[in-house]
Amino acid sequence: MQHVINILMLVVPVLYVTLQTLVLRQWTGFHQRLALLPLAGWAVWGAVLGYRVLQGEAVRPALPGEVMTFSGLSLIYLGTLAVMRKIQKQNAE
Repeated sequence: MQHVINILMLVVPVLYVTLQTLVLRQWTGFHQRLALLPLAGWAVWGAVLGYRVLQGEAVRPALPGEVMTFSGLSLIYLGTLAVMRKIQKQNAE
């Protein structure tokens, strides 16, 4: 079971980064701006992490879990956004 978790901790963030890159390249306008929302969350998370490191606090062992969880949530968000975009395009036709 531990091997599955380790693989997921690598695969989920890579999938998220790949999807985020594709979405930002292909989408334009309002949908592209909505797709930027997860990046704001990553920026806040990175700022908090950087602040803790500068304060001399140790990085928590939960860090890989946080990355996997936030990547997974971001994947769900982008997937939902893609479905909504497709439905909107079909309704416009």
